[in-house]
Amino acid sequence: MISSRAQTHLDSISRPHYTPPPGGYYDPSIHPDGIINLTTAENSLLPDTVLEYLNSHLDLRVQHLKYRSTLLRSALPNIDTVLPKVINRHFSPVRPVTVDNSVAGPGIGALLAQLIWALADVGEGIMLTTPFYADYLRDIRYPAQAQLVLAHVPEGIDPLSPAVLPIIRERILSSAKEGVPVRALILCNPHNPIPQCYPLETIRGYLALANEFSIHLIVDEVYGLSCYPTSFTPSPPPFISVLSLPSISAETLQYVHILAGVTKDLGCSGLKVGLLVSENKAVLALVRKVLQAVPISGASDALLTILLDDEAFFEGFLEDNRSALSKAFELVGKWCTFHKLPFTPASAGLYCLVDFSSILLNLPAPPQATPVEILDTAVEEMLKCKVFLTPTTASMADPVPNRFRLIFSQKEPAIKLALRRIESAFRLPQAPFL
Repeated sequence: MISSRAQTHLDSISRPHYTPPPGGYYDPSIHPDGIINLTTAENSLLPDTVLEYLNSHLDLRVQHLKYRSTLLRSALPNIDTVLPKVINRHFSPVRPVTVDNSVAGPGIGALLAQLIWALADVGEGIMLTTPFYADYLRDIRYPAQAQLVLAHVPEGIDPLSPAVLPIIRERILSSAKEGVPVRALILCNPHNPIPQCYPLETIRGYLALANEFSIHLIVDEVYGLSCYPTSFTPSPPPFISVLSLPSISAETLQYVHILAGVTKDLGCSGLKVGLLVSENKAVLALVRKVLQAVPISGASDALLTILLDDEAFFEGFLEDNRSALSKAFELVGKWCTFHKLPFTPASAGLYCLVDFSSILLNLPAPPQATPVEILDTAVEEMLKCKVFLTPTTASMADPVPNRFRLIFSQKEPAIKLALRRIESAFRLPQAPFL
């Protein structure tokens, strides 16, 4: 038997609607016939560069094998001191990020989950606009047992524009009337799944709403270092960190919390390291305490610290990564254009949204099939062709039907093969440039 609390949580966990069959994902060496996974936002563009550097520079010490407190007490550099320096160089904070106003933890998801536990009581609301990154739901529900409150943005309104602010305000009020007071807003900038940055006016609007209703603002800036121009968006809106805004009052700062990291940029999400920045000392003290049970691995700390501490290498890598992301999206954008598929041009992140409406007509679905059944058929047909790609309608509450979030941060041979497999699944002509 498990506790009633655990049973309630277990009952609330729904099995993903779409799951790939068992077996290893595509790898040209060990799984050449495997499924190419285009659903998980991992950066596979420059892993060889990172591996080569780490294999030639790793210097594990005995302190990395002991409890984290031993490492932090030593004179060795560590992620708690090195990661804030990266944020200071790139996010232009008004108040420098230091060990005093930040806490490093085992990944941004883990930090978010503990932050929500610190801010929200059981049953209180955490608000997101639509579409939203689906895994936020996991961190909202556990361990805080808070509730997801969605502010639905109608199709035709840009979810990143100031036009969403009245929608958010109205939803805060209506949720309170429904008995679910909103305790915090989440602002994901750059957005996920929309691969673009928020304009300053919208960011300021979020801050104003947090101030008006005395609720917390959680800003996820994990993709802040992965912004780039392309021929589709030659001059994209710049990334603006909340940390760089000078006009936030000391009182409002107690309600603003920023999440950031570098593992998405480096293509090493599995090392699980992130940073929480906040001027709220009570929040930081609490998160530091609970993370003692789930600290950053000493091996992860050693690997990332040595890489980030080499400023010349890391800065050069970021430039190479941005160029690689831009090039990778150019190929996908060209492919979408060839097949006349509407798409959201990417200028940040590892993904783009592609509207498959026109090619869904090519599927062997029954004449009376529902929209969900048609999408199910699309996923099934792609799986038959060894590519895994899922729609955003249900999991991300996308107001635009028939869109799929496509992770394009694959090595060129892999993404070309994936696109060719999608062509096979939908009986499309072959793009000549693949």
